[in-house]
Amino acid sequence: MTISRRSRQLAAHLTKLETQTIDLSSYIRRWSYDVMGDLTFGKSSRIELMSDGDENGVVSSGQKATVLFEVLGEIPMIFDLMCYLPNICMQEIHVLRKLANDLLATRKQVQGPEPDICTHLAGSDTTSGVLTLLLYYILADRQVYKKLSAELDLNFRHVIEDNELSVLFQLPYMGAVVQEALRLGTPFPGLPRVVPPDGSVICSRFIPAGTIVGVPAYAQQVSPENFWPHPLEFMPQRWLPGGLGPGSVLNKSAVMCFSSGPFGCLGKTLAIRELYIATAQLLLAFDLELDTSFSHDKFKAGIQNMRSTLFEYPLLITARQRGGWKFLVYLCSLASSLFYASAARI
Repeated sequence: MTISRRSRQLAAHLTKLETQTIDLSSYIRRWSYDVMGDLTFGKSSRIELMSDGDENGVVSSGQKATVLFEVLGEIPMIFDLMCYLPNICMQEIHVLRKLANDLLATRKQVQGPEPDICTHLAGSDTTSGVLTLLLYYILADRQVYKKLSAELDLNFRHVIEDNELSVLFQLPYMGAVVQEALRLGTPFPGLPRVVPPDGSVICSRFIPAGTIVGVPAYAQQVSPENFWPHPLEFMPQRWLPGGLGPGSVLNKSAVMCFSSGPFGCLGKTLAIRELYIATAQLLLAFDLELDTSFSHDKFKAGIQNMRSTLFEYPLLITARQRGGWKFLVYLCSLASSLFYASAARI
């Protein structure tokens, strides 16, 4: 499975940086683009940002393009005009368009072993943003980290095989962590609606016909009416039986990070699977900690949600290989060395 393979690749790259301070947010963004490149373009994908780096600025272009879409999309006429103006605001969109055109041209000539979804490349930025926040939250609360790690250790060894994914998706605390990360990490602004001809009463106030209204997903996901107590705090326990105790409120229908109904996100299942698999693989392979130089205040102040989540301050961590993962890496390295030695003799 593409997500599992790429998650193991992410862990392997972090292995090489074991003695260093790691910008985990940067690696997660590149991991996300590699995953979506495989799923979208199949064997024709040449997106290898984890291995090759991002010299062309694909990730930053994707984030800026998403922000431009969010801002200029409110006035479609201006958005259409800007597309034809070279190097003015729209440069990032042109970078992505050129990359997609090149990959599509290749895909027409290549048939991969796995089906792809070459109709759209979506979800790379939003998934990486939520995953970055999820990892920050669990690293910032060692009790949550230890409880999640213990649940994973109880059910898996060092690598999650594809035939074990059904077990992963059923783990109660893992599910609670993912749901809480989605609740607090949603960059989705919500969908605007137009008040009908007769007007409407919203929150005891009459809104005239033709008015554009909307509720940001984040606003209702941190509302005390929907989640109580401590609606602004990361507390996975609220999603488990008993919640946060007597009087606690958990309104699951208020979580609109994927919208709902006919406008619901088609990539919902894929995005949730990415969060499960990447998080689990990292915790099984490493003992992760926030770096001593990391600043919680700077990280939180640097979060910008505009459909895509931008991080002005990196998620700095240290990663120490766990025994079983270290042994697996050694075996893979040994097998690779024997293969190339054998090939050289031939």
